[in-house]
Amino acid sequence: MPSIKPTALRFYGSFNVTVTGIIIQNSQQCHLKFDNCIGVTVYNFTVSSPGDSPNTDGIHLQNSKDVLIRSSNIACGDDCVSIQTGCTNVYVHNINCGPGHGISIGSLGKDNTKACVSNITVKDVVMQNTMNGVRIKTWSGRLLWVCAIGSAIGFYMVAVERQMQNREKMMAEALADAGSSIDASDRS
Repeated sequence: MPSIKPTALRFYGSFNVTVTGIIIQNSQQCHLKFDNCIGVTVYNFTVSSPGDSPNTDGIHLQNSKDVLIRSSNIACGDDCVSIQTGCTNVYVHNINCGPGHGISIGSLGKDNTKACVSNITVKDVVMQNTMNGVRIKTWSGRLLWVCAIGSAIGFYMVAVERQMQNREKMMAEALADAGSSIDASDRS
């Protein structure tokens, strides 16, 4: 029988959920997970786990909408906030993130599946000792389906305390990985 590590606190198919004033330490997997939820508010929430603890997302969102995450401290070994496919109207602000991998949208498009996220805002976030800042992750060699054209994904006032990687080198590597699925002639 396979060993499945537990998520510390999970909400599934829930409406109008508020999580506040709690601390979760050293979860074996995700600390706080919302799946198929509508109307989620998380504030004054703390995650405290070592930066080398694998697969320990702080807050993991999947197929959820109308989500507000604010005024929280998240230290973990994976994404501080992970926003997966099916999420819409997600607002993350006033978060202290780190250690961890930063804030991630995705991974999107696994097994060439349709992956949709829309209206995602990340604002006033401080990243300390994070592997990344804010990133959008897609599966290599896959075409990403675009949903809700005209919807926003915005990043505002995100402070990252880390040396930035060489952008040109990263772009060249990303284009090489993507192969012919990206038209590199029309990028700015």
